[in-house]
Amino acid sequence: MKDAFTQAVKYIYEHIDELISLKDIALHTGISIKSLKHLFQKAVEQTPGAFIRKLKMELTFTLFDKFPESSVSAKITINVLLA
Repeated sequence: MKDAFTQAVKYIYEHIDELISLKDIALHTGISIKSLKHLFQKAVEQTPGAFIRKLKMELTFTLFDKFPESSVSAKITINVLLA
């Protein structure tokens, strides 16, 4: 199961700028959505959705720090808030 968690996190990082569904992650890792939820709860004590939202927020804050007036930062922020 550790390998499935690693695959899931890698998939999330590779697709962080997209709308990521649990179904997509489960299909990529070859496990059920229920197993995916359990795996994240055990590994990082949060749901996959919470993990993704936190990662997107961290990315947004990092981009704002580096490029405060960038249209890229604004676009990503809008995507994060709408996802």
